[in-house]
Amino acid sequence: MNDICTTALKCIFDFQTLASGTLAIAAAIIGAIAILWAAQLPFRVQNKRDIEQTNRRQQLLGSILLADFQTISRRARQAEGTIRVTIAANANVNDETRRKMTLVLPEILNDWEIMSSVPSTLLQELAALRQKIADHNFDMEQAGGAFGADNFRQSILSRINQIRSDANVLAGHFAAMGHLAGRQTSTTQKRSWRMSLNKMVSKIGWPKRPS
Repeated sequence: MNDICTTALKCIFDFQTLASGTLAIAAAIIGAIAILWAAQLPFRVQNKRDIEQTNRRQQLLGSILLADFQTISRRARQAEGTIRVTIAANANVNDETRRKMTLVLPEILNDWEIMSSVPSTLLQELAALRQKIADHNFDMEQAGGAFGADNFRQSILSRINQIRSDANVLAGHFAAMGHLAGRQTSTTQKRSWRMSLNKMVSKIGWPKRPS
């Protein structure tokens, strides 16, 4: 009888030792996970802030460039009108005429730190438009008489039309870029709000809102 009791007590003691060891291991694992999560939290917060800041920057940049290229399109249309009037009147090109026909690019396009937020495909279209505007301004500076021969007149009119069309296309692209960035910022904010709400209601036992 004593042997049986001794064996039973030993089994109970061994089980308690095993259970204590298992709980200690589980506690160590949970503690390690908690430490790792806490260590990564600042990086997750910073990453979220960086994404939101990038989206806001693209939204603002899209709005600015939309207005800038709409302005270029309007001025290209005005320049075309001036060219046609000058040709029709067979008038000489003077400094005032050149001033009206010269196109100016917005200064923001020269800030490559800001423009780095623009997708590469749009940067290529921007580079092509810059070259067309540079060629147009050069021809306006060199123009004399009533824009010379017919082939030169046709060339500058064709190019100013292309500049106006390209500016309109780019304005549309930048409008879409600003709108998309705004939606992404709004979605990120809503997701953060829902996660916070789910954490709050889980503590008091309410049903969670769907993510």
